[in-house]
Amino acid sequence: MPAADQEIELKFVLPDGQAEAVWQAIGGGDAKLTAMTGVYFDTAKRRLSRSGVALRVREKRGIFVQAVKLGRGVSRGEWETAIPTAAPDRKALAGTPAAALLPKSADLVPIFSVRVQRRTIELDEGQSRIEACLDLGEIRSGGKSTPVCEIELELLRGEVADLFALARRLMADAPLTLSFASKAARGYALADGAADRPAELNGDMTAAQGLQALGLAALETLTEAIAAFRARPGPEPVHAIRVALRRLRGAIASFKAVCDDDGRAGVKEELAWLAGELDAARDLDVLLADTLPAQTIEPEALQALTDRVMVARGEAYEAAEHALEGLRTRALLLNTLQWLSFGSWTEQPSPPLKRFAAKRLEAWRRRMRNRGRRLAELTPEERHELRIDGKKLRYDAEALQGLFDRPKRAGKLIKALKGLQDELGALNDAKAGAERLQALAERETGTVRETALAVAAALKALDDGGDKAAHKAWKRFDEAKVFWS
Repeated sequence: MPAADQEIELKFVLPDGQAEAVWQAIGGGDAKLTAMTGVYFDTAKRRLSRSGVALRVREKRGIFVQAVKLGRGVSRGEWETAIPTAAPDRKALAGTPAAALLPKSADLVPIFSVRVQRRTIELDEGQSRIEACLDLGEIRSGGKSTPVCEIELELLRGEVADLFALARRLMADAPLTLSFASKAARGYALADGAADRPAELNGDMTAAQGLQALGLAALETLTEAIAAFRARPGPEPVHAIRVALRRLRGAIASFKAVCDDDGRAGVKEELAWLAGELDAARDLDVLLADTLPAQTIEPEALQALTDRVMVARGEAYEAAEHALEGLRTRALLLNTLQWLSFGSWTEQPSPPLKRFAAKRLEAWRRRMRNRGRRLAELTPEERHELRIDGKKLRYDAEALQGLFDRPKRAGKLIKALKGLQDELGALNDAKAGAERLQALAERETGTVRETALAVAAALKALDDGGDKAAHKAWKRFDEAKVFWS
């Protein structure tokens, strides 16, 4: 039976063409190269991957080692054993999470392979010993391939705090960006297409464990969205980054009673800063995609304004890219991971997740209903706050619905929340668009200025007047039955 181990590791992706320079910057020198080939196995129906388990057989210098890994984030369970051949050894899986997932009739087939050249050194930090590895190579599945260029820092012995301290020190001198995309996750994405990995919650969890699961899932999605923006900036990755940030911030807000330690305020502040750095890009995306095309204005004047907004959006994207690539964002991701995984709040007693979830869902719903009953009287700012509350309730409902056995009720409530969010969002987009156009008009003259002010005035009138559709959407939400009681 293989021995169970707890692997504590940080993974970083490197910019194209900078692997050698980064390796030298962290003191790697002329470390010896080791060629390694690993093949990942699963059933045809992906019984392992659907449960977050990876099964790999790695060959190094003619020796085969079978490994089972489970978990996400900085700490993962790992079961390793030497086996005689390159084929999975079913007997050696006994006692691992894979064993319970694989009936005797299930055939294991190769899904993808990973071939890398690895350089390894050991570093001292504080009282700890940490292994740094540079992996260069590729993942292959069928006729498809994707490159591997990453650095891993694994705690061999000592304190977790030293692992993060080393990462911060190296990050200050080299462009290291935190990544949650394990080779297994990247291989499955290559073989089967990208797929979201939602937080895995169950009724046996404490509220603290639930927050960790939700937070790590959102942080993983955030790093993937930032990587997508880096590869191809555009409205889709901007939106994905903002959604991931909202989900992460919403979870921290909903679970405040569980995680209100000295580190929470700093994490919240930095996440809010990053969200604000993307506001202009998102607002101008909406102006170009939805708002301006709907205007009934003389075509030449509308085109002139559109051209100017496109220039402004280009500037907003440059600012967003500068923020996302900067040390502040890279440190934010690392600090958030450390707080979610090892913050002092994780050591405190915590109530059962299901009971806590029901109380939080009801609290958000009660807060929304108290505000929304005066919908016609709300100012644009108050309506925006109602919309934010609706997002928090919707994200919580989507994440926590599996704890309660009422899928129909959950589906109807979430649908009603989505409809309300869309209608209030349209009004908020009008407000934001008006503000962006007014700011643009201050820097323009002639036709562009006049057109910008005219559209801004029309949008402001729409926002100030509210909308009948929003009232109908509110009624559908208000009448929807809850699924947590």
